[in-house]
Amino acid sequence: GMEFLVQQVWGGPKSFADFRFAELNSVAEMVGAASPVIDEKNVDVGSPFVMARIDSIEMATEVAKRCVMIKNIHEVWGNGDSLEAALKKAKTYVEENKAHVDRFMHNETFAVRVNGFGHTYSVQEQRKVMEPFLQLGWTAKVNLKNPKNIFWVFTDHGHQEGHFKTAGNSPSKAAIP
Repeated sequence: GMEFLVQQVWGGPKSFADFRFAELNSVAEMVGAASPVIDEKNVDVGSPFVMARIDSIEMATEVAKRCVMIKNIHEVWGNGDSLEAALKKAKTYVEENKAHVDRFMHNETFAVRVNGFGHTYSVQEQRKVMEPFLQLGWTAKVNLKNPKNIFWVFTDHGHQEGHFKTAGNSPSKAAIP
């Protein structure tokens, strides 16, 4: 299966933890995915993000349409415990999946966006996070207003006792869908 980052509806660490993971696995099984798509024992209930293995983009789209707890779902090109680790995996993914990524990287307009859980990025911080990912070999044109494809850099800085951590902390996880 393909790796996807699922961002679920978030209301705090205890928000529907028993339901949101079970719903994802159940709906995935209902649409014909090899189940389970996530290992419920190895998820961080303190995060709205969960990694899932789903057979195809079309199947992931069907899962997202049917789950009330999914905010969005993205194919993952790289992830890790730091932005550097995620970038390294993304470079490998691009090299190993040229047939799949070529149209996104060379033929269609795109934009890169940054989403930090537990951290609000200033415009300058967003640029600093995005710049390394723009070095993946893009030849397609950037179109910030109306891109054909949007690529996200998600970071998870955590959530503590109902308050976001202070700005400047490094993320504990990062993903590049």
